[in-house]
Amino acid sequence: MNKSLKAIGQVELTPTATVSQVVEAIGKASTLQEQQDRVRQAIIRVMAIVFGIGFALLFQTDTLQIRAPLSATAQATWQATLGPTYSHVVGLALSGLAASAGSSFWHDQSARLRQLKSVSEAAGELTGK
Repeated sequence: MNKSLKAIGQVELTPTATVSQVVEAIGKASTLQEQQDRVRQAIIRVMAIVFGIGFALLFQTDTLQIRAPLSATAQATWQATLGPTYSHVVGLALSGLAASAGSSFWHDQSARLRQLKSVSEAAGELTGK
């Protein structure tokens, strides 16, 4: 146990440690481990965002440009507000952020859309539309 505590939290117990000292040492090691996990997760998220934006740049995947045919008014607003260059940069950044969310995020979103579709179909059947 002393080896494990030392490896996890750089905490070492003496052979004559009391129960309260052991509990305190485990608490310190757990807190340190949680902090290290949060830092590791933050680093992974930042790396995912950087790679996502990098791939969006590499493949020129502009979300705003892709969505343009869906709403000409929104496209005109983006172009007027940001200008064509900044609009493209924002579109690439949005594409990169979307890509960095990962496949599990997008799978969950598609499941919600399927559920919404089935609910709207059921509502349509009830109302006779």
